[in-house]
Amino acid sequence: SDSPIIYANAHTLTPQAGIQEILFDALRATETTSVTFTPTRIRGRKTSFSHIIPTTIYNVETISTRIVEPVDQNQLLNSLLQQLLLGGGTNPLNPLQPNPLLQNQVPVPSTPVTNIVTHTSTYVTTITEESSTIIPITFRGKAITTTLIESSTKVITAT
Repeated sequence: SDSPIIYANAHTLTPQAGIQEILFDALRATETTSVTFTPTRIRGRKTSFSHIIPTTIYNVETISTRIVEPVDQNQLLNSLLQQLLLGGGTNPLNPLQPNPLLQNQVPVPSTPVTNIVTHTSTYVTTITEESSTIIPITFRGKAITTTLIESSTKVITAT
């Protein structure tokens, strides 16, 4: 469809080697219009006039993308052997005991990473203001009341 998509969140999954699935939580905007009729009086007769009111509906959808990359089987086998031989496995008798082959290595401190993400949205809305005034008019000696209804409609874009 032609409506814009706003991506709110992304999750990356790796179900197996060489395959990445990226799941996006997306907001899809759908613009609609509705017609509202407002009753009024013109020269003492009942009538109505119509307003077209635009609205926007936001739906949450999950959009997925799959990326498939070729996998080098030799590289996977070498990686597995390195993990097993160089300390990827633990001692079954004492799982908390460090691997004696890795005792001379200095631990590398990890640094925390902070990301700031700012989301903004813009929407269109309609503000309708109505005011009525009762005007007494004397016509040929008789008092006639007339109601004037003033309506103003503003369409604004808010952020």
